Amino acid sequence: MSGGSFNYLYRRPDLGEVGPRDDYRDMADVLADAGHQGAATATRRVCSLLDEAMRIAAELSDIHHAVEWWRSGDYGEEHVKRAVVRWEKVVNPAEEKP
Repeated sequence: MSGGSFNYLYRRPDLGEVGPRDDYRDMADVLADAGHQGAATATRRVCSLLDEAMRIAAELSDIHHAVEWWRSGDYGEEHVKRAVVRWEKVVNPAEEKP
């Protein structure tokens, strides 16, 4: 059995299927031009949130890969643990000590 337990989630950190950012930006421009600033601002926030989600998904990709392959029997749990440790060092680096 090979990876695929989560439909290869680790390969899709772009979240592109959620919606193209250009469409949201264009929608925000139309709303702003029509005087609907609140709706335009909220629509632009959707872009920001999608970009943030995309960044986080990319950071988690190695972990998701390890979990997916662990669950399908291709990796051991130690792969997951190592991926989590590497991720933690990136998102929570230890302060430099003199």
